[in-house]
Amino acid sequence: MKTTWIILRLSLLSLLFSFPAPAQTASTGALTGEITDSNGAVVGGVQVTTINEATGEKRDVVSQDNGIYVVALLLPGSYRLEFTKRGFKSSV
Repeated sequence: MKTTWIILRLSLLSLLFSFPAPAQTASTGALTGEITDSNGAVVGGVQVTTINEATGEKRDVVSQDNGIYVVALLLPGSYRLEFTKRGFKSSV
């Protein structure tokens, strides 16, 4: 009797967790990259500006010492990126 009860409970639990969860979609994205100079050396401390072409919203981040930058929580859309650092030519 005890074994039957355990099998019944396990069956109900497996049935409960067998239904697929509704699909969820991300409403934001991120841009990430590594900044290097013309010789391939990483460049840290670069200001990275993202500009949403539809809304004009600007976001600024600074690349890490290893040249990596991450701009998180961006709404879907087209973006213009500007890279600036003193002593270097700006890039868009």
